[in-house]
Amino acid sequence: MSNYSTENLRTVALVGHGGAGKTSLIEAMLMRTGAIAECGSIEKGTTVCDNDPQEKAVGHSLRTAVVHLDTAMPDLTPVRVHVIDTPGYPDYVGQALSALDAVKNVVVVIDAAKGIELMTRRMMKWAGRGGHCRMIVINKIDAEGVDLPKLLSELKEAFGDGVLPINLPAKGMTRVIDCFDRDTGESDIMTVSDVHRAFIERVVEVDDATMEKYLEEGDADPSTLHAPITKALREGHIIPVCFTSAKNLIGIRDLIKVIIRHMPAPVEANAAPFVDAQGNPVHIAPDPDQPVIARVFKVVSDPFVGKIGVFRVHRGRIKAGTELYAGDAKKPFKVVHPLLLQGKNTADTDELHAGDIGALSKVDDLYYGCVLHSAPADAGIVLPRPPYPRPMFGLAIEPARRGDESRMGEVLQKMLAEDPTLAVDHDVQLNETVLRGLTEMHVRTVLERMKDQFKLEVTTSAPSVPYRETIGAVAEGHARHKKQTGGAGQYGDCWLPASSGKCFLRWNPCRAAPALSLWIGLRAASFPLTSFRPWKKA
Repeated sequence: MSNYSTENLRTVALVGHGGAGKTSLIEAMLMRTGAIAECGSIEKGTTVCDNDPQEKAVGHSLRTAVVHLDTAMPDLTPVRVHVIDTPGYPDYVGQALSALDAVKNVVVVIDAAKGIELMTRRMMKWAGRGGHCRMIVINKIDAEGVDLPKLLSELKEAFGDGVLPINLPAKGMTRVIDCFDRDTGESDIMTVSDVHRAFIERVVEVDDATMEKYLEEGDADPSTLHAPITKALREGHIIPVCFTSAKNLIGIRDLIKVIIRHMPAPVEANAAPFVDAQGNPVHIAPDPDQPVIARVFKVVSDPFVGKIGVFRVHRGRIKAGTELYAGDAKKPFKVVHPLLLQGKNTADTDELHAGDIGALSKVDDLYYGCVLHSAPADAGIVLPRPPYPRPMFGLAIEPARRGDESRMGEVLQKMLAEDPTLAVDHDVQLNETVLRGLTEMHVRTVLERMKDQFKLEVTTSAPSVPYRETIGAVAEGHARHKKQTGGAGQYGDCWLPASSGKCFLRWNPCRAAPALSLWIGLRAASFPLTSFRPWKKA
């Protein structure tokens, strides 16, 4: 399999609200670049990304999926684009956020008929906070009742004046026309020359020399604007807008061209915010000749293949025989086969360069967020986790079959490794295990996967609430213990004064000290107090 240099790699995450067409858009991109012969169908369950039986059943993405496109367009250097498909519904937002760890280019997909939705706003905000270069794709432009000028106005109002079209629909929404390289042509919604000028003027604003030249000459050669446009993207000064229809393959080649031509390569994008063990920022330059730094952003637990760790290479090269440390592990492991992902399919590759997204299988030391490194001196380097939403919905679970308690614990650990927005609590007092997720749908999806993929059935119930009491005022308690067993008798005198949440225990000892201590302990257990101090009187 061909290898691409770091300069000829792109990493992109497609995000947005559910139903916007992210998975279909990737199918169209794969078909246009020759990776697949024809586009798969979400309804038929034949797409590359939505390959899980659960995803086929519900008709939308539940987890992230990684594919790659090898492009060779005329007048452009061959480029490999790693694309991550993400779930669009808020129930699975943890998967979408973890994908942002692996890319610096984010494409926000919008349904032209539905406009700006909840996850559109959220992902635009999170991507902006993370220093990602953002682009908007308006999909389904040929749907009924679409008002594109109104939608563009709403996008600009919501996300700033930097939201500008880089191409426009034309010929009755059957194709798109480029507005970066050219200033002539007929569009269905706007004037090409006006859009061209607005985009160029926005780009040159970030570079004084380019701006001065533009003011002197009244125009700028688009072929000379690569550096200013990448800078504008890094700073969030411009957010290009593309128009597509994935269903009818409209604007797909133009979208791919914009990605490979304008979206920054790893050497041009904002560096990932790595920190050392003391929390100090560490700059990791994407140099393929330096020691390896890679970060795992996705873990898959397959009952047949085992654990698969998906990672982004930030520095160095990974090939067969490379020795890597996982996090702060003291012992390295040897890479057997570095893999490239195409949905659920994997392919061996000779080498992964800085900027590549790859995978390793059957390495138990991998976990979400761990940094793979080849130099022991880099053991303390980490990439802070994004602020994931707290899991709010919980269900108490227990195995449906006796004897599956330990197995349930193992399966739950696999689920936690895959999803950073899951949590498991065990209440010792109640002897109850509670699985928590973002929503009821989120938790139910996890339970279904445990049943279908790992053959583990559990019963569920509402979590119990452990009510507790404490002493709120001055109180006293007194009791005597007498027991005659036929021989020596047992006698105890217990007095419990309590005030301000404190309890003092006094007793008269007897020959049956162990039995008496147990009895006193049982009596005192009914007072779950803030502090407890025994006092013995001779």
